[in-house]
Amino acid sequence: LLDFGEPFLWALRARLQHHKNTVYFVAGSSVGTVNYLLSEKKSPLYNLFLLRDLAPFTVSQTRDFVKKRFATVKLEIADDALDKIISITNGIPFYVQLIGLNAYFIALHKKAKNISSPLVEEAYALSLKSLPQLEKDFGKLSSSEQQVIVAVAHSQPVKPSELSKRLGLKQPNAIRELNKLISFGYLTKKDHKYFFQDNVFSDWIKARHSPA
Repeated sequence: LLDFGEPFLWALRARLQHHKNTVYFVAGSSVGTVNYLLSEKKSPLYNLFLLRDLAPFTVSQTRDFVKKRFATVKLEIADDALDKIISITNGIPFYVQLIGLNAYFIALHKKAKNISSPLVEEAYALSLKSLPQLEKDFGKLSSSEQQVIVAVAHSQPVKPSELSKRLGLKQPNAIRELNKLISFGYLTKKDHKYFFQDNVFSDWIKARHSPA
């Protein structure tokens, strides 16, 4: 799963468990990677950490953060461009910073004085090409989980009855797969419908995988 491999993680665990008067903190925005590292029994770091889910930035926090960051490099961001960043990222800090950074590089290259909505769209398209962790998250899903998550990405929000009919699955099987994807942190449920928590992962899937 990780580029540096599990031997490194096993070596790390061998040392961590004997350290005293030391606190270790693990954080990340890739739900699949964090879940694997800390929650999967086969992971070398399983059961070593207390788990806490942190909420994304609020709309006002995202707005203030993005404006202040661009102001440090003497760039202004248009209101509709800022709204687009907020809509795409849902306040997930990693995505906010990734799209913002790519927008800055594009503005620098074009010698733009402000960040426009089309420039944010260009930065988002670039960002979708530079997220190898999403490839890894998708790759570790079973074939049935992949089939379901692709279908949800292309037609969310979706009801289990609609999904089972589309994929030729029995409804209890469709519900089981959907609930597993919720437990992995990829989907959420409201009013008996399932949809992505992570807009970027959904867009990444739609760009690379056609529905069955």
